Amino acid sequence: MRVALVTGGARRIGAEICRSLMADGWFVLIHCRNSIDEAKKLAATGSGDVVQADLSSSDDIGKLIAEVKEHSFVEKAGGLDLLIHNASIYKQINFKDVTPEQLSKSVSVHLEAPFFLSQGLAPLLKSKKGSIIGMVDTSWDHSWKELAHYTSTKGALRQLIINLAGELAPEIRVNGIA
Repeated sequence: MRVALVTGGARRIGAEICRSLMADGWFVLIHCRNSIDEAKKLAATGSGDVVQADLSSSDDIGKLIAEVKEHSFVEKAGGLDLLIHNASIYKQINFKDVTPEQLSKSVSVHLEAPFFLSQGLAPLLKSKKGSIIGMVDTSWDHSWKELAHYTSTKGALRQLIINLAGELAPEIRVNGIA
């Protein structure tokens, strides 16, 4: 049995990733923050379960790691095959108007959550010779109007993925998709 965790899996790109994995026979842990109804409907279409957490909260990240580690399908499968860092915050805001709270939330969701989820779930991924995928962005080397907070933190995610690819090899394969 192959098991995946997809952050931000209830809507848009994340939902399509979850649908595709479930159609291919995977059991998918569909992470969401507020889109619980969408996540439940999606899980009901295949072999999946919903895990809820606010990735801008270090307490919630810790609870999510524990929930994944203790999930019956993860235990039954002997680990985690795939972790996809898909959750993202995308909102255009003029540079002069970005607040410390908004930038902090972008850093939390785009960098800190992927860092600590990868760190906390690495033993489960190693046990299955699993993979991590970071959904980075084509914006990493461009100047996009009203997106300095977004592009800079997605650029940080890209660099994290590069570093993890070197540090976790060969037990865990790590790739970034833009």
